[in-house]
Amino acid sequence: KQWYQRRVRGFNSFVCEVSIIVIVVCLFVGITMSEEQNNNEEANGVVENGVNNNKEEAEEFKKEGNDYYKKSEYKEAIECYTRAIELDPTNVSYYGNRSAAYLMLGNVKEALKDSIKSTELDPSFTKGHLRAGKCYLLLGKPIESRNSYNLALQKEPKNQEAKGELASIDRYEIELRDARIACESQSWGRALPHCETALSIAPSSIQARLYKGEALLGLKQYPLASKLMSDVLYDDPNQCEAYYIRGMTLYYSGNYAQAISHFSNALTLDPEFKNARKQFRLVKTLENKKKEGNDAFSSGDYETAVNAYTEALALDPEAPMNSTLFANRAAAYQKLGKNDEAEKDCTAAIKLDPKYLKAYLRRAQIYMNLEKYEDAVRDYEKALQMDEDNSDTRTKLKEAKLELKKSLRKNYYKILGVAKDANEDEIKKAYRKMALKYHPDKNQGGTPEEKAQSEKMFKDVGEAYSVLSDSQKKRRYDMGQDVDDDFGGGGGASVDPNVLFSMFFGGGGGGGFPGGGGFGGGGFPGGGYGSRRSPHFH
Repeated sequence: KQWYQRRVRGFNSFVCEVSIIVIVVCLFVGITMSEEQNNNEEANGVVENGVNNNKEEAEEFKKEGNDYYKKSEYKEAIECYTRAIELDPTNVSYYGNRSAAYLMLGNVKEALKDSIKSTELDPSFTKGHLRAGKCYLLLGKPIESRNSYNLALQKEPKNQEAKGELASIDRYEIELRDARIACESQSWGRALPHCETALSIAPSSIQARLYKGEALLGLKQYPLASKLMSDVLYDDPNQCEAYYIRGMTLYYSGNYAQAISHFSNALTLDPEFKNARKQFRLVKTLENKKKEGNDAFSSGDYETAVNAYTEALALDPEAPMNSTLFANRAAAYQKLGKNDEAEKDCTAAIKLDPKYLKAYLRRAQIYMNLEKYEDAVRDYEKALQMDEDNSDTRTKLKEAKLELKKSLRKNYYKILGVAKDANEDEIKKAYRKMALKYHPDKNQGGTPEEKAQSEKMFKDVGEAYSVLSDSQKKRRYDMGQDVDDDFGGGGGASVDPNVLFSMFFGGGGGGGFPGGGGFGGGGFPGGGYGSRRSPHFH
């Protein structure tokens, strides 16, 4: 019994302890919940106050942005509108204002994004639709532009801005169509005005700029076309047509490596782009043929070099490389001794590139070979104008002028038919042959004109021999100096040809001209004329 009583007392004690714990826990939970409720109420109050504060601050930024906009400080205005949007991203007017500022800076794409956002937040925002329509038109997207203006008209049926811009869209489409037709017919001069009018309506139009680039390329205005296509690629790097047009401007400007790179980029974007593939292969073939010719020239195989350059020239008559190819082929012809062909190629190279210094120098040398000294002087003078400090060209010009001066005198070498480096024996043999050929007595049966010509030639032959057989006179003659200087005026140039003939062949009689009795000793050598030979004749 006592045991039972102790158990009962222990249980009661346990129940009391548990009850006390439960009461304490409930009191704590109640207090905590009350505190959380109070905290939430306070937090809600702070949030409401914070939102209100953000909107007020956003309005301040908007006001500041408007002030900047009025002063045409659009970058600063955009910064303010952006801060306002960060504080209140649902306010339509902030996007509309920032869109207007972007548009004033020419950033049409960003202006379009804000315009679209404003209409998404408020589909009844007419200004947003109008601005979106304007952005689309500036970008050359007539369909989207027309849709935006029609939405604006749905909100405001009498909106004159929308109606006027719809007429601009129609005009743009007509001008773009006419530009396309003109380009397709390669009427570049006719295409350009249509492109300009289209771009006056839609300055950022990719398609209008592509047509204009094509027209400028056709008109050979390569720098302008290249710059325009660079701008297009900056706006849209995926325009394969722009890569092709700019590649063509680089090709015609002689920048083959960059041209190949642009054609390759175009083909990467559109592997089926036939024009780009054709031009890519053409430039590669041109470079290979040129290299083939250069290698053959370097190895001394001039015929192969000529053939390679000829094949390269046949690939594209308008290739800018052609001036170099003509000049290179001229060098090969020159090595082969074909100076006439070399002269023609140099002239062709200069015609393609009037500032081609190397072609002028090469042609001048060829003129020297052809004894066209006046032409050589002219080319050397031109080359010296292009490179005034070139001492080698200056020396060659001096030599050409000397040869020109010498060429204005009688060419004793030509008269005797000998080379300029002929030795004494060759000069004697030539005189014997030419003197016998033109002696007047041998030409008694000719016409008066033929007799006169024979007499003149007989005299010139004697004169030529008297100078070239005298080492001092020959040296002075070769230097372009007067051969009679320092010889008392009685030099070889005034020798009596009959006396010289008689002395040379050992005759003795008088004369040899008509009326002088013919050959003094009875005729030509071997036919009874004279019995002695000059000791100087071999």
